Amino acid sequence: MFGPMGGRGRGRGGGAGGKKKWQEELEAPSPPSDYELPPTPPDSPSRVLAAAAAAAAAAVEPTPPSPTTLHSDTFKRSCPRRVFLTVEIDGRAVGRMEFELFAREVPRTAENFRALCAGDRGVGRDTGAALDYTASKFHRIVPGFMAQGGDFQRNDGSGGESVYGGTFEDESMTHMRHTERGLLSMANTGPGTNGSQFFILFGRTRHLDGKHVVFGRLTAGHRVLDEMERVGSKGGEPRKEVRVVRSGEVEEDDDGDDSDGEQRGRGGGGGGGVPLPPRDGPRNDFATHTMAAGG
Repeated sequence: MFGPMGGRGRGRGGGAGGKKKWQEELEAPSPPSDYELPPTPPDSPSRVLAAAAAAAAAAVEPTPPSPTTLHSDTFKRSCPRRVFLTVEIDGRAVGRMEFELFAREVPRTAENFRALCAGDRGVGRDTGAALDYTASKFHRIVPGFMAQGGDFQRNDGSGGESVYGGTFEDESMTHMRHTERGLLSMANTGPGTNGSQFFILFGRTRHLDGKHVVFGRLTAGHRVLDEMERVGSKGGEPRKEVRVVRSGEVEEDDDGDDSDGEQRGRGGGGGGGVPLPPRDGPRNDFATHTMAAGG
């Protein structure tokens, strides 16, 4: 039940046709109806008096914030932690992608991804496999939609688990939308089923809003994402193997050169996790609502 679809662009997803960012946001489709606030009537004397009376009331219900589109101000407020994934395609070194995580908005989701990149939580309670993205594959890549990975257990979309054991509940879906290329979002099989699988958007996929938790964005390595998209297929099976050979946290003084190891990173090379015999389980592949909505 994972997947997104969208257009092109780097980082913040720059709009086609030379339109400015504010123009794109004005033209964006409305958020899901259950996130809409009721319409505000025009000002009138009676409305002003009513507002004054409401302000004087002892208890006033707070107005819930309306959902907003991800933009530079949101990124600045997010207190990001930076992580990286270094990728090979068919054994050929392609490069490294760096991400900042929205640790303030969705702290548990951000920490789950950080820990799986760093490989510092040992072995999974349910899978018995190392909680580590190193050596895992991007098992599903749909050009124009997304690249899905994170199944460190089986590499086919049916395995993995969170660093908390099993799955965990959704965090906020109301303030971060699937608006841009390079955004990170959690794959799931329904509400409250977040594990280790995630996807990276290739473009705007607003039909996923309210169904998957956006928790980070690509800040470096856009060319790597481009190359990954080129080896995808309409059915989702990559035409070439795309594997994470290294993952970890980005140190403050790190210049992005993968030739010398990060202090908190995990080196590539073989095996990611303890091999386990196959076990029955649903594939986490957006089978229910994502592909049907995405077309």
